[in-house]
Amino acid sequence: MKYTLTAAACLITASAALAEPEVTEGLWSYQATATLGIMPIVDKGNYCIKGQQASASFEELLNDINPNCTVTDGTYDASTYAFTLSCTGGPQGQLDGTVSVQGGQATLRATGGTGTIESQVPVIVSASAKKLRPTCS
Repeated sequence: MKYTLTAAACLITASAALAEPEVTEGLWSYQATATLGIMPIVDKGNYCIKGQQASASFEELLNDINPNCTVTDGTYDASTYAFTLSCTGGPQGQLDGTVSVQGGQATLRATGGTGTIESQVPVIVSASAKKLRPTCS
């Protein structure tokens, strides 16, 4: 789950870069919280956006979160991308959420469930990112 949370935080930082083509690369500060059932998991730090990640689509970034997960539905409207991320072949589950970008800030919110087909555990993911500077050094 820690990998998924870190990847979600990286997703919003990369998504924020996509919304501002003139500052696609740079250093971003992020914080993310995922609640799996009743267990919260928190991650925060800085992340450098560069190269191909800066020009990736929302769908590509979401598909990179977990090799067992793919976007099954995604729509982009102005500064918000709404998505459904479905996972099979490991923990089963689905997250429905949005990535919103405005200026040098981005947020990701998603809810759903994970586990087996017989027993789903609720999942809530919340993350935000802020552009710190246009270079990573």
